Amino acid sequence: MKKIKCFLIVSLIVILALGVFVGCNKVGGVDRETYPNKITYCANGGNLKGKTERYLYVQDGVRAIEPILDPSAIIEQPIYSGYKFLGWAKGKVDSEGNPVLRDTPVNRADGGVWMNADGAISEKAGRVDPTAQHKYYDYDVNDMWNFSTDLVTEDIVLVAIWGELNKFIIANKVDGEWEDLGDLIAGNVTEEDERYEGYQARLYNVTDSNGTRILAKDINDAYEDQHAGYTVIKYYFDKEFTQPVYFPCTVDDVITVIYCQEIEGDYDIVDEYSEFRDAIKNNNNVYLLGNISMAGKDVSVFAGYNTYTGTILGNNHTISDISVEIKQVACEEGEQNTYTAFLGDLSGATIKELTLDIEVEFVIGINPTPTDADVEKGMDGTERDAICYVGMLARSMKGCTLEDVTVTAEYDITRALIGLGDWHLDENFNSVETKIPNTFEVEVRVGGYQAIESSNNTVTGGSVTVTEKQEAAE
Repeated sequence: MKKIKCFLIVSLIVILALGVFVGCNKVGGVDRETYPNKITYCANGGNLKGKTERYLYVQDGVRAIEPILDPSAIIEQPIYSGYKFLGWAKGKVDSEGNPVLRDTPVNRADGGVWMNADGAISEKAGRVDPTAQHKYYDYDVNDMWNFSTDLVTEDIVLVAIWGELNKFIIANKVDGEWEDLGDLIAGNVTEEDERYEGYQARLYNVTDSNGTRILAKDINDAYEDQHAGYTVIKYYFDKEFTQPVYFPCTVDDVITVIYCQEIEGDYDIVDEYSEFRDAIKNNNNVYLLGNISMAGKDVSVFAGYNTYTGTILGNNHTISDISVEIKQVACEEGEQNTYTAFLGDLSGATIKELTLDIEVEFVIGINPTPTDADVEKGMDGTERDAICYVGMLARSMKGCTLEDVTVTAEYDITRALIGLGDWHLDENFNSVETKIPNTFEVEVRVGGYQAIESSNNTVTGGSVTVTEKQEAAE
């Protein structure tokens, strides 16, 4: 309670300092010698906290208080459902400081909306309530009050000016061509016009409080309503796709055309790690909007997801900094283990125009107490106690299509190395404390799109380049 009293006292001090006496549509109690000038704020069809008019008495030569959208304001900016607030015009007053009324509306030459104290006087409003009795303020819409510079030296009337809410059109290609919207935008058209029918030419209201900003929710809801079966890639202000729209965006024109770059089907549009990760995890189709860096990210999670069956459209972008550590802690007799540097198992998946930059750290352990049979196995291609296969793109691929998929990878294998058919003995192997003779090696195969080759995949363009890290080379 003390805080409320304190706020009221401070507010009163501020009001008095401004030379203002607040009036709430009641007569009397005003010292006109101290506060000689009356300001009448006319909602002009809007709502001033439930009133059509509110007023203040002020001292001579002060600036008028500008109403703002704040419930605690001395005078709150009026609101009018379906219209945007444009400012305050200077109205005419009679000898007693009251607004002068006209018998007919004051039409705006620029095609705006004309309001009155009781409601809209547009054709649409007239159709809704043809019997409405209106009173019209006499004001000059070209003579707007400037709250920064104009001073109150007499009784004044400030009339709220309202304009049409901005609208936007989502333009789509129809049969490969942009719909001609020139005639739609020009002239005086109504939402009932038959040209608004069809997804390629529908108007949507901008729902910002003043009708100047398009929010992401506005346009997403509108798009889903008008063009089912397609996914938005990005929005642009031009049909050449050179001026992207970033939301919320401010628009000045009464009707704004937004051109939609889209793709048929259901895709996740991604340009960063978490979006790509979630899309693969949920087995969704993916459209890369830009390059993705996975530096410092957990790449190992991709190998653990369920089989991926979707489509990845890389659009000539790169997923870089894919760094993964693979550990084979022990090799048992007869094991054949498969690993992946990136994705897990692919079945019927399609990947196009994608470049991958991969770095693999493979750490392999061996059975510390092998049998004599294990020791006898050597480098002559006969069966070994364990063989590890590492695929650069995926662990396995069945019935997949790859077009222009390029993989550039570096690897480093501790204890035993094999790359592209050439076997290598790691010098560190000799220092491992084990009963296995130093002539024994562990086989690891690194290379290719997948760990185990399958003949039913279609691969066109692209390539796989796998190299041993220079710092690990002999």
